[in-house]
Amino acid sequence: MIHVITCLLTLLFSMSSPAMEMNADFWQSSLAAEGTTALQPMAEAAFQTGTTRTLAGYELGGNAGLVGNTYNVNLWGLYQTSAPQGPFALVNALKAEASAAGATQISITGNALTPLSTLRGLTPGMAGRLGLELRQASPSTILLQGGVH
Repeated sequence: MIHVITCLLTLLFSMSSPAMEMNADFWQSSLAAEGTTALQPMAEAAFQTGTTRTLAGYELGGNAGLVGNTYNVNLWGLYQTSAPQGPFALVNALKAEASAAGATQISITGNALTPLSTLRGLTPGMAGRLGLELRQASPSTILLQGGVH
């Protein structure tokens, strides 16, 4: 279910981005009917439609947005800048974004994590101190979920 929601979020943000405003009539073109109906892997979809930004001393690749009362963050890239503030500061900054968006819940998905990834070393105990639950969705994907406050 989470994968379906994530794919829908990816589609929502790709269609509502400023770059898509120029192509608002795309659905009427002959190209809209071409292609496949198969779902693509979440990390691949996020890589194709996401953005990069800096938050709490980390460069994030992916997308984020509010669905219902849940702020969904899908990360396919997470890199330290020259002044990383640590994983706790990063998660707290994401929770602050979620709160500002009006969310009461947050769901952070880390996709295609490498052994050196900042989120790879996160333990259930550390997640609990942040008020989140950690779940390993696959060997390279984690899911952090919980309340914003």
